[in-house]
Amino acid sequence: MTLLALIAMLAASESRGALGCVCSTDSTQDPELIFVGTVVSQRSSLLDSPIYKFSVQNVEYGEAIDSIEIHTTGSDCGSRFLVGGVYRVSADRYEKYGDMYFTGLCDGNKLIEAPAPERQRSQ
Repeated sequence: MTLLALIAMLAASESRGALGCVCSTDSTQDPELIFVGTVVSQRSSLLDSPIYKFSVQNVEYGEAIDSIEIHTTGSDCGSRFLVGGVYRVSADRYEKYGDMYFTGLCDGNKLIEAPAPERQRSQ
């Protein structure tokens, strides 16, 4: 494979988002909740979708909370968080799911502080 072909493939994958997820750039909906928190645990739902529990240090937007469980999909568009990591997370609650909050790759989540290496290995 030539270098030019490799560069073209990388450019195409960047425009789609990570692993083929397509993020809309014209979203007008603000998230219901934006917070900074530390991932304290991770488990899987009945559908093998990850659920992360956060200890919340700061709520930037939305209701004041001390901890929260955030659901994400197991698909290409799902967010991945490391236990012990500190993240800024944007999440929405969907009416049909009750009080569950969801986030995804396109929601602008950001790693603030990486977890200590020994915590990553224990997970």
